[in-house]
Amino acid sequence: MTQRKGDRVLGSQLTGLVVPYAEELRELGPDENLLKELAEATGGAELSDPRDVFLEARRPFRVALDIWPWLVALAAALVLPEIALRRADLGAWLRRRRKPDRP
Repeated sequence: MTQRKGDRVLGSQLTGLVVPYAEELRELGPDENLLKELAEATGGAELSDPRDVFLEARRPFRVALDIWPWLVALAAALVLPEIALRRADLGAWLRRRRKPDRP
């Protein structure tokens, strides 16, 4: 702090200020009471060993996969051969091949 009168410094004092951490940041461990309440509310249970998370109460899961891009690509790949077969009159070509040649 500095006390001034005009441009003259009358006195000064050096001091410090400490702001402690907030209460929620002081606790380094887990909040056991809150975890127990959450377990009771959601139907869970308290685990004694953290490794049990991966061993007990495992449920099967499904992974959603979008197949529409594959179906669109398949339709795009098949549209040209389909048009070509309709335009090429395959039946007439087969009939001409089956007729015996007359001498």
